[in-house]
Amino acid sequence: MELLKQLKEHNGEFVCEEIGAEENLKRVEFRHIFEPPKNNIEIIDITGLNEFYALTGSLTLYYCEESREAAFYIAHPEQWEALADGFSDWVDMLDEDEEEDALPSWFGTHKVIGEIPASGNYILVPTEGVEEGAIYEFEHDGFEFIKIGSSIFDFIYKALDPDETLLMEMASHLRFVSDSSTQQWWITELRHHHGKVVKHEN
Repeated sequence: MELLKQLKEHNGEFVCEEIGAEENLKRVEFRHIFEPPKNNIEIIDITGLNEFYALTGSLTLYYCEESREAAFYIAHPEQWEALADGFSDWVDMLDEDEEEDALPSWFGTHKVIGEIPASGNYILVPTEGVEEGAIYEFEHDGFEFIKIGSSIFDFIYKALDPDETLLMEMASHLRFVSDSSTQQWWITELRHHHGKVVKHEN
């Protein structure tokens, strides 16, 4: 329950500059959204996932109301198949030689449990071997599999207290385009509700 308490209490804002007009600044508030857990959900026995889905049905991290964007989404298991189909579209572009070079050793034992919304990037978890339960981001630009947590909980706690590198990763996908404006924005700072500020250089 400590995780849910942190998710409820944690909020803040991104300080952004307009792309192409850096003198213009904007503040964008964020929060996290989680659904109640659903009953009678059978999760494959992967380290951490049963415990996670006993707490919440899905989790949206760094949701921004105005543009309806978010940094990360951990999906309800009923959505895993659709996410896997989207991820497979990228893998299907590889030939056999490319697959051997590009795909990690745990590929084929994984589940696609989430995504970086509206980016074409996905969140995967291996289900067997030494990497079982670890969290990876598939980054389609460069076709990389980047480890972002040793477990689902490790990933979430890191996301709630991002360092400069993770903030840069979030900034690369969030643009805060609203219904009333086509202006795009670049994150320069994350300001937590408790006072901590994380900055990165452009």
